[in-house]
Formats: sequence, C-alpha cells, structure tokens
Amino acid sequence: MVTMFRRCSYGALLAVLGVAVCLHAIDAKAANYYFDVNGASANSGATGAGPYSWEGTNWTTDLNGSSPTVAYLDGNFPRFSAGTDAVGSYTVTANANHTTVGMFVEDQAINSTLTINGTGTIGIDGGVQQGFFVRGSDNLKIFNSIVGTGGINFQTSGGTGSGSLYLYGSNTFTAGVTLTTSGGLNFNNDNSFGTGRITWGTSTVVLADPDVTSAITLPNAMTTRNASTLILAAAGPVTFNGAWTMPAGTSATHTTATLLVGNTPFPSTNITVKGAIGGAFADLIVNGQLVSGGPAGTTGTLFLTGTNTYTGATIINAAGTGGSTTLSLGNGGTTGKLAAAGTIIDNSIFAINRSNAVSQGTDFSSSAITGTGSLIKTGVGTATLNAANAYSGGTTLDNGGLALGNKSAVGTGNLTIGGTTTSPSISLSSTTNLTGANAVANPVTVMKNFTVASGSSDLELSGGVSLGAANRTITVDSSNATILSGVVADTGGTGGLTKVGGGVMTLSGPNTYGTAGVTGTTVNAGKLLVNNTTGSGTGAGNVLVASGATLGGNGSLTGAVTVNGTYSPGASIGKMTTGALSFGLASTFTYELNSSLPFPYASSADLANAAGALTIDPTTFLNISDPVSTKLPLGTKFTLISYSGNWVQPPGHPQPNHFAGLPNGSSFTLGQNQWNIRYDDPTGGSNFGGGAFLNHVTITAVPEASTFIVIGLGGIFTFAAVWMGKRMGVNVLKT
Repeated sequence: MVTMFRRCSYGALLAVLGVAVCLHAIDAKAANYYFDVNGASANSGATGAGPYSWEGTNWTTDLNGSSPTVAYLDGNFPRFSAGTDAVGSYTVTANANHTTVGMFVEDQAINSTLTINGTGTIGIDGGVQQGFFVRGSDNLKIFNSIVGTGGINFQTSGGTGSGSLYLYGSNTFTAGVTLTTSGGLNFNNDNSFGTGRITWGTSTVVLADPDVTSAITLPNAMTTRNASTLILAAAGPVTFNGAWTMPAGTSATHTTATLLVGNTPFPSTNITVKGAIGGAFADLIVNGQLVSGGPAGTTGTLFLTGTNTYTGATIINAAGTGGSTTLSLGNGGTTGKLAAAGTIIDNSIFAINRSNAVSQGTDFSSSAITGTGSLIKTGVGTATLNAANAYSGGTTLDNGGLALGNKSAVGTGNLTIGGTTTSPSISLSSTTNLTGANAVANPVTVMKNFTVASGSSDLELSGGVSLGAANRTITVDSSNATILSGVVADTGGTGGLTKVGGGVMTLSGPNTYGTAGVTGTTVNAGKLLVNNTTGSGTGAGNVLVASGATLGGNGSLTGAVTVNGTYSPGASIGKMTTGALSFGLASTFTYELNSSLPFPYASSADLANAAGALTIDPTTFLNISDPVSTKLPLGTKFTLISYSGNWVQPPGHPQPNHFAGLPNGSSFTLGQNQWNIRYDDPTGGSNFGGGAFLNHVTITAVPEASTFIVIGLGGIFTFAAVWMGKRMGVNVLKT
C-alpha cells in the first residue's frame, strides 16, 4: 500500500496511524517508505541493535512489512519501522546521499533511540521545512550531514511527549528549524542547525547540548513565540551569535518570552546571546527551575553581549533552595546593552560584567531596578548606578569600579566590597555629592582592599562598615571628602584599617574594630581625620602614622598614637584626644593658633590631649602657624599638648625630649609675639580649658629676650636645631 501526500502549508494536519502529523513534501506527491530488513516477512526485522544499512532493498511501502522490499526512492518520506517488532534502540548507516521530505520514528518501545550515521548526506530541499517526527518518548539521532534548501519542523507525534531529535552532523540546510513539540532538540556542534533561523513553535520547547563540554557557537537567528518557554541546557558554554526577535506587544499588553537556563542534568548551564534581542513592548523572563528529586534549584547564567533593543521588562527569577539565575550584562568585554526605556525586575542576580564604562540610563534601564534579588558588579570597567534603585538583595562590588549617582543607587540591601575574583582592582566613587542627608546608608562589608577613585565627588558611607577578620586597606585617590560615619567594626577584634592614597579620609563614628594594645589603624599616606563625637574614632587599637602621612581631626581615640609622619590635631582650630603620644624620628607636630581672636582665647589654638605618656624625639619638627598675627598680652598661654603620663626621654638620647631646636624653657618669635615653651607645665593655657590632664606642653607670651631663636617672619614656622636649618632651607638666627 502506498500513501500519497500533497504539499501542505505550515500547520496542516494529516492523520497517520492515528496520530496528527504535519508533512511538508517537496514534490506534489510523496510516499511513505517503511524501513524493513526482513523482506516479505511481516514486520521490519529490526529487532537487534544493528547496524543496518539504509542502502539496498531494505524498504517497503507496506506499513505492516508484509510485501516484498525495495530500495529507498529519494524524495519520499522514510518511516522507522514497518510493523511492530522494532521495539529497541538500533542504528541505520547511510553511506550514500539521499533526499527526504522528513522522517518519522514510530517504533513501539518507550525511550528507544534510532541512530542514523554514515558518510552520506541527507538532503531536504524545496525551500520549506519538512516534518521530523518521533513517537512519544522515542529519540532520533542523526550524525550525517543534512543539506539542501529545506528546513526541519520537529514534533513529537501529536505535539506531546518527551522524545528528542539530535542534530549531530555538520549541517548546511538553509530553511531553519522550528520546534513544534514539548520534546527536546539537541545539538553538539556550531553547525547543528544549518544556517537558517530557529523558531519556537509551541508553548514549551527544549534546546540542549547534552554531550559536548567544549564551547559551541551557533550562528542562527532566533524567533520566539509569545507566552512560550525555551529550556536551555548545556554541558558546556553555548553562544548564540544571531539576532533574536520577540513578537511585538503594545504598551497595554506586552508579549513575553521565557528562558529557563539549566535543568536537572546541567543545573549550571552558561548561555551567551551575542546577537541583539529586539521587540517592542516585549518582556524577557529569565528563570531557573527545580532540580529533580529535591528542593534545590538550578544556578544557570545568561550573558547578554549584544545591543538589545526590546523595550519591555527584563525579569530575573530563581527557583528552589539555593537556586539562582544570573543575567549578566556583558561577559568581560566591551559589549552588552539593554534598552534604557525598559525596566529590570531582579528577583535573583543581575550582573554587570564589562571591561569599559557602563551607565544606568544609557546602557540599561533608566528606571529604578526593583525586586528581591541582588546586583553583582564584575569585570574591570566602571558601572554607574544613577537611579534610586529598590532591589533588596544587596550589591557586591566584585571587581572594577562602581560609581554611585544616587544615595539609593545600591538598593536597600548590604553593599559588599570584594567577592570571588582573585586579586581584583576595586574602586568606589560617587558622581554627585553624597553626604549628610544624601549619604549612602547601606551597611557595608569590606571583603577586599579597595580605592576611592580619583574624580569622585564627596562620598559618605553612613551605614555600619564591617572589616571582617582582616586588615583592610582603603586607598583614597579622590581629592574630595571620603567619610565613614557609620560604626566600623570587625570580627572578634581581629580586623584593622590601613589608609593609603593622597586623599583625605574621615572616620566619624564610634568605631569598635581592633584590639587594645595592638596597632589597628595605620595611616600610610595622605590624611586621616578622626572626627567622632562619642567612643573611639579608631576603635580599640593603637594608631601608627607613617612618614609622609598625617593624622588629624576633632575627635578622640583610645589607642596609643605613634607618629613618624605628621600629627595635626583639629580641623582648622580644634582639639583631639588620643592615648599615649609618641613622636618618632623626623616627625612633625602641626599646630595652629589665631592670635587675632578676642579674649578669653578659648578657641584660639589647637589642643592635643594624650591619655598617657608623652615622647618627643629631638628631631621632631614643630610646625606652627598664626596666619593673622596680633600682639597678645604678656602671660597669654596656650596648651599644645595635655598628657596624663610621664614626659618620657626617647631611647638613645641623653637630653630630655623636646621639639627640634626648642629645649624646655627656650623662646622663639612668631609674628607679633615672643613665646616661651614648657614641656612640664603643671597648668594649662586658655584654649579649650587648658587640657584634660595634669601635665602640659605650653607656650606663653613673654617679653622679648636678649637671646632667642627666630624662624620665619609670619605664616607657618618650622622649628629645628641650627644644624637642621640648612637641611630644611630655613634661616635660623640668633641674637
């Protein structure tokens, strides 16, 4: 019996063996050819694994296999197999070239697989897609190259079932592939789908690479179907180079396309869409799914590296316990963009991974990012977040730069600085002044060292800052304010803070990091201002100021301070309290007074309180300024340092410790006034109540003496021994 088929348009149905199928014939008439290797005997005889040959008289037009067999006639419709006895998996070898109008695997067993291999090609012509069918859960694997001007419309019989088509040849057919089934379409090389377009033809389809762990790049364009789902699963990374087209919606009713990235065998699937995804008012939904047999979910990643133009929402969802779905804008290069007119609803992970600058409102949605998920900044480029974002899952600055253009730029969750990248280069900055009422209030966890970038506007982090159990280094290259006003804490007293960079960083909270008696804060470069009003601005530990660096501010700290650089209490004129104070070799004490202010001079000069011993190396320079010098009444006294402990003689020096060139009781002239300096004065001066402790380093206005040391004639004066004067380029005079 020969069944003849007319050419049919897409979607036409034909009842064959009680199942609805669509056949696209390349001729006006085509016959069913049933595979049959046992001649005129009933059924097909394909009861073993094979291999059997396509060539030879192994075909019949009798569906029961009871008629004499013939050779396959090209241009017809091969069906596997005649009768009902082919119930297992088997292989057919095609070593000659053949043409078909499709193919049907309809063997009786559940989960049986027909494998077609060999050196021949299988041609599909006519410029239309031909039907390739499997019954239920049967599978069809084709290793031969499929060629021609036709395409493939893959279906399971009746449109249901879990059967799969494996296109494992290096194919060149041109009319594309349509997935009109709930089953799977599998690939294993760059050319599996020929050169045409891949089209979603039903509500849920599967596209998978189950066997190849190396990278695969597919050139094919893609067309989605409204309200449909594509499950993408792969053993290795897969890239789609072609453009994707989503059907257009309206402003009132958006179309949708859903991608499920990963499945049970391949939960960590990585997919890249390099081509642009387009579609007006079209939503792209990226989901995970549960892994079979438990509550866990997939952890797949979708990289978008094209200049995408769809204007609907980008929605990212996860599934299951520990499941995550990552949508990454870029994959470490310079490309990857979403339409600014779209929106982002992040319920899992939105990542930004580019090597160049990325800006919210230009490279992705200008609207606030919402949802329960997180944002991860990776890649070496800088990403600028400009909107008042509202996502709640936190932000991780894993690598590169993050610039904040809004106090709510990082949503409502925690900001984590440092992630999984080894030896990252991390920078944080702001593009507008974010201080005071506009400070960034998110809690901050510092996992890696980072830089406040040059060019940053004022930036204040007012949330708590956790250093963990390590010493973290903050490099401040910005010339504007960098303020940590939240409480800086650590884990178990094992954390520390190192300030480097030429900029100024301010600690203004009652910080708790560090351990008493151990150096917890190091100022290696630039200036650190301690401006807290309660507690200790540098936590429980000691402070070390390196050569070339400066410590200053109006706050207080409990630890001992060792100065090998500059100590400058106050910010302008002010007071600062520390633990024991020690000035090292060639260090500097910077002191400001203003003799033009009126009596009683309570805020006319800086004050350094030291709760402990005072040590001054004789090479310590006293830099003192009186910018608007005014003649003061004799006996006017100011306290430079008030200390509670001993005036300690530094090791290796036979004389008592003092500032360079200024031994106890010596005098000097500064502007309009002559001053006498004492290091063991029991009474303090008029500034800030004279000091908090019983011992004082003071300067007192005295009459001009016959012999004194003059250093400078105004502004800022550096005192040193005569032998140091030449070194410093300062004229040191005696009278």
